[in-house]
Amino acid sequence: MMENLEKELICPICDDYFTTPIVLPCHHNICHKCARECLSSLGRLSNAGSVESVYSVSGGSPPLSPNSPPKTSISSNVSPRSSNGQTSPSMQRKSISRTGSLRRRSGSFRRQSSIATSESEVGGAVTKGLRRRESFGGRSPRPPLSASSRSLTPRVKNFPCPSCKSDVDLGDKGINGLFRNFTLEAIVERYKLAAKKAASIPCGSCRTRPPEDATKSCLDCRASYCNVCYKNAHPWGTPRAQHMHVGPTRNYRPKTITCPEHPDERVTMYCEGCQKPICHMCKFSGVHANHKVSGMERKYNVMKDKLEKNINKVQGRRDLIQAELDRIKAMRLRLETSGVMFKEHVKSALDSVSELLATRQESLLERAETEVSTRIDVVQNMLEAYEKILQDCNVIEYAQEILKETEHACFVQAARPVISRMHKMADTMKLKNIDVSDDFKNMSITSDKALEAVGDLNFLKIPGIPTMLPNESYAYKDVKLCWKEPSDGGKVDSYNLEYRMCIQHSPTKKGQKTKQTKVDTADQSERNNSTSWTGIQGITTSQHTICSLEYGQEYEFRVQAVNAAGCGTFCDAISLRTAPGSVFNFRFDATKINSGKDTVEISGNGMNATVFPNSSILDNVGLIPKTAVSLNPVYIIGDQKITSGRHYWEIVINQSAYVSQVGVVSEKKSRLVLHPGDQVSTDSGHDSCEEADVHEDPLGSDCGVMINHFMGKVRLPSPKTSTTKDTSAVTVSNTLGVLVDCDNSLVSLYDGKTKRVVFTSEGCIRGPVYPGLVIVGAGSFSIRC
Repeated sequence: MMENLEKELICPICDDYFTTPIVLPCHHNICHKCARECLSSLGRLSNAGSVESVYSVSGGSPPLSPNSPPKTSISSNVSPRSSNGQTSPSMQRKSISRTGSLRRRSGSFRRQSSIATSESEVGGAVTKGLRRRESFGGRSPRPPLSASSRSLTPRVKNFPCPSCKSDVDLGDKGINGLFRNFTLEAIVERYKLAAKKAASIPCGSCRTRPPEDATKSCLDCRASYCNVCYKNAHPWGTPRAQHMHVGPTRNYRPKTITCPEHPDERVTMYCEGCQKPICHMCKFSGVHANHKVSGMERKYNVMKDKLEKNINKVQGRRDLIQAELDRIKAMRLRLETSGVMFKEHVKSALDSVSELLATRQESLLERAETEVSTRIDVVQNMLEAYEKILQDCNVIEYAQEILKETEHACFVQAARPVISRMHKMADTMKLKNIDVSDDFKNMSITSDKALEAVGDLNFLKIPGIPTMLPNESYAYKDVKLCWKEPSDGGKVDSYNLEYRMCIQHSPTKKGQKTKQTKVDTADQSERNNSTSWTGIQGITTSQHTICSLEYGQEYEFRVQAVNAAGCGTFCDAISLRTAPGSVFNFRFDATKINSGKDTVEISGNGMNATVFPNSSILDNVGLIPKTAVSLNPVYIIGDQKITSGRHYWEIVINQSAYVSQVGVVSEKKSRLVLHPGDQVSTDSGHDSCEEADVHEDPLGSDCGVMINHFMGKVRLPSPKTSTTKDTSAVTVSNTLGVLVDCDNSLVSLYDGKTKRVVFTSEGCIRGPVYPGLVIVGAGSFSIRC
């Protein structure tokens, strides 16, 4: 902590500890002497700034302003940067480049007032304190002005702050109108004393040698005392007993700060407009008369409270950063450890490949050597055989000599064995095919795949993100999920699937007031989905079916790809709502249709129904009909009856030419539509389909509930109490769901894709009901299984 504090106690100009720091209007601090030398080197100090008005650290010099008293002679004899002649390495000064012949001595904290005074009086004969260009906010130093020219130059009020690199307005009084930062002086003094643990301030009144260590410092006497000497110098019953004392220090700041505009007045107020302390005369007679001011005590409490809050805030964040720093350091150690293991693993893998290649190289070279030797041996054997045959052919010359014999008896006698020998030789002198190739093309090594494999040798990547397919995923009896494999990343070995139930908050009752609060969207979403994820691992295909989920609940599903390198990122979750009740199993029955087989076709399993156009439409194909063409509705009734419980099913409209109706019909209504001769039918035969409205049926509310589906929209029945025939339209998918709750006499119709309720009828069931389907025109329908 001491090391972090030290950089706050260094003057940005001299790179040494602050000595007599003053506060610039930009709230940055610099040494008073550094400010004077800066202005002097830039030629900005006018003749009004005489040496008597400038504060010096030596005891005999006059103060800078009434609120900056001179130091005692005790501090002038002690180096602030050292104790007992020793200097801390961390406190040694940096060397500062100067344009003149004078330089500051490194490690010395004491300013020599005589040098400063003489340089100020000379008026430019010696230029001291000129620093680098960047120390003055990037400005080039101006040449010093002569004494004569400086007296005629008007005062420049701007000062280049070396901390913020901006020009600040010093006002009419220049640096003499700035406040001295006594608090910073005290902090510097405490820091130096804390840094020098063995250092002690001697008592200035002890006659013994060496003197005792001081325990108190009197701000009025500006001297340090031990306990005995302090009592002797401040006896009870005298005015000196009322002096203010502090711990041992060399920094004797005044008990109060005086106003730079009115030296005899104490600072008792704070101007909010100018952001500076003022006295009561400044408030009533100066430029601060119309400004808002605060009492110094109140401003002290406010600023102290703000400072404490900022300290707590920064400390809290510093603790967080420190914790994060510790975590990162631990991560770095883990990375270094795991990095060594990782490199060893990579080296081991490559060594294995190298060993395999070396083994294969030895094996293949051995095989090549054997093949070459075998072929050479075959050729060599053939060569030796032919050479032997040629050697045996020498008998030819002998036979030719025999031919020269003219004596018949001698010729016959010599020729007979030669002929026999040459006959045998001719049988052996046959060319043999050498079944050996003189090249090795038939044994070329196939290294392309090996080179490709070695070239593709790389670190295994984590798989990318799969893509859920919501159009192919659905929830009915079970939930079937489909997704697309990742297009990037490493090869996928398997998938992990997770799902959770979405918590639905109960709606606020009508008229009940709710407390309005701002809630973060992510936090609100997390609360709405507070149930934990349930995982399914080891899925090897890009689809999966989940069974036994709760009825009528919304679930979220997400999937991630996995391989040997690790698990990839989960894809964006999709939401599906399960069926609101148990799925009712029924079939289309060919016997429960009010039309002939030439109009309606039922599939063998009873799950599909197709309605064909009637003959009156087919007869008028390509012709303009002379009479109206009737569209008789086709009624299809399910083969199972519902008497109790809660059941749900869905009808998929694959193709519809005009209008279709989906719902339930009562047992009485089913007999009416299947056997119209038994009762008077109320069907008018026109295509408005208004007869399907429950509340207008002559049989009463006992007939059932149905809704019209036309071109992707449903027409909802008008309410019971309505006197008009107006109906509302709702856009839905091509799948309609029906929920029958016999226990509560309730029928609800759903959009099968989203499981959203589009219509609910209460009190409409008074007996057994059947799944019903009405088709006007041609169409194709199926029961979702």
